[in-house]
Amino acid sequence: MKLNAIRDFAKLKHAGQKRDDGSDYFENHIVPVADLVHGWYKNPLITAVAYAHDLLEDTDATLDELVALGMDVKQRYAVEQLTNIKGEKPIDKYIRWGGLESFARIVKCADRAHNLESALGVWSEDRVVKYAKEGRLMLTLWDEFEQTSPNLCLANAVSKVMNYYAK
Repeated sequence: MKLNAIRDFAKLKHAGQKRDDGSDYFENHIVPVADLVHGWYKNPLITAVAYAHDLLEDTDATLDELVALGMDVKQRYAVEQLTNIKGEKPIDKYIRWGGLESFARIVKCADRAHNLESALGVWSEDRVVKYAKEGRLMLTLWDEFEQTSPNLCLANAVSKVMNYYAK
């Protein structure tokens, strides 16, 4: 698996997508999430999952294409777990999050923390607070007292939002 190939593939597939604030989706979300993950672990296998975390959900990319790029079984499974399922009931989503494997948990923490950090002033208060509360739930499901960099990053982002809105 070549990390640059996954990165370039994600950049190609996300081309033209914009974040809610109008900025480039790849450069202003995918790259920062991958940078967070890489900063914590320096593991190209996990960083590749971070680059691919929204591919199945937001583009026409397929698992077969990720396999062709050299993703192994654990990486592919993590990307699948990170993909939101259209029409999924909240309770089913929370149950699924509770069972995320390690690569998926790490990337989910980075993804959620980055979204929370960039949501203030862009999303409505209700949307940000709901998203933060879901982040708090994730930490509870995953043992919030486990002092890992991903857990601490997400906990700090949740606290920042909740303090901002005094919730």
